[in-house]
Amino acid sequence: MGLRDITIHRTTVMYREQEISVRGISTSDLMVAAQDYGPEIAMIFGKLQSGEVEGDTKKIIMDFVRELPEVVGAAIALASDDYTRETVKIASSLPFNVQVEAVEAIFHETFYSEAEVKKLIESLTRMIAAVSGAMTQVTLPSDLINGTGASEDRLAS
Repeated sequence: MGLRDITIHRTTVMYREQEISVRGISTSDLMVAAQDYGPEIAMIFGKLQSGEVEGDTKKIIMDFVRELPEVVGAAIALASDDYTRETVKIASSLPFNVQVEAVEAIFHETFYSEAEVKKLIESLTRMIAAVSGAMTQVTLPSDLINGTGASEDRLAS
């Protein structure tokens, strides 16, 4: 079976008589969200990584909906494949219970179990630590740091 045969699973959430169809969050969704909401996403990641956020999934989601309504709106818009400034605003304005239901559906479409969330956090933590370690080992030539103009010397040769 190839990728062309895969159908991305979606869950439908109702807002009155209107359907909101959402799928799981992908890597490209995370990159888009990180560009627009980097500090907020870092805060969420930090809370998850530190173990500060504990309890059942629904309680955790409710807390994030209350604390970061625009990020929640962005997640709903991304998962519904209609991400614009206007749709983020609409999703941010949905009633609280609809937002919670939508985010819960997105969570379950993204992760099949809470154990997968922990594995993701552990993987991201290792990746961030590796990148941080590599960045601290990178040393720039002192002439670049001091701005002594060594590049001019190279051009003159």
